[in-house]
Amino acid sequence: MDKRHSPAELFSLLELTRYQLQYGYTLRGIHPNQQSNLAEHHYLVTMIAWHMCQILESKGIPVDTLFVLKSCLVHDIRELFGGDISWQYALQNPAAKQLATEFEASNYNYMLQKFGPAESEMSELSISAHPSNGSAEITLELAINKLADYIECLQYLLLVGKLDTESLTETQSTAEIKVLMKVAESPAKEVLTRLFIDWILELSDKLKNQKAS
Repeated sequence: MDKRHSPAELFSLLELTRYQLQYGYTLRGIHPNQQSNLAEHHYLVTMIAWHMCQILESKGIPVDTLFVLKSCLVHDIRELFGGDISWQYALQNPAAKQLATEFEASNYNYMLQKFGPAESEMSELSISAHPSNGSAEITLELAINKLADYIECLQYLLLVGKLDTESLTETQSTAEIKVLMKVAESPAKEVLTRLFIDWILELSDKLKNQKAS
């Protein structure tokens, strides 16, 4: 067997996601012993995205659920060897974000060869999850991926007591709405927008209760 296609080597590589902390949360004042790891993040984003797909399917709206699940399971795997920075810092320092993006792309190109016969599919998943900026429209599946990622991040901040009111109203929340506006399928756009707004309102209530307790 070709060494670069060794299943054991790939599985050992994936096991490292247990130890790769999402250290971008450091700027939130979250100690490393509280920071989530890449494996946990991938799992939770995938579960959230799956639920969103189930909601759409229950309303008769077609969605490629299998593709969504696959893309969510690996959406941040390029951060395995580093590159994660908080989106607050990225907004303040676009040059650092660009360098981090290039570093992550290099990581991913290295990892791709480890996937053997799945290499081309993994490449496709990466392209779909990280499209070029300025796209007039995005697929429904990509919108679900991005929304699930954002939802998991804020739910985590609430869990560790680091969520603040500004996080629910600042630029990033507006950016997520803009993501939804790029979805071509109108019924799906309406359902996801309603879900997102309802979630923000519920999260705001939970935050108020947390601060009051």
